[in-house]
Amino acid sequence: MSKKIYLANFYGFSAQQKELVLPHIISKLKYLGAKVWEPFERNN
Repeated sequence: MSKKIYLANFYGFSAQQKELVLPHIISKLKYLGAKVWEPFERNN
């Protein structure tokens, strides 16, 4: 059973974070078997 991780902060992520930081974090979490849910990604 995989875990779902809610990846967010209060104001969403900046363009720089989305480009440079989040892909690395998300790929590592997925490698560990987690499903990543970033709610602001669905609102844009």
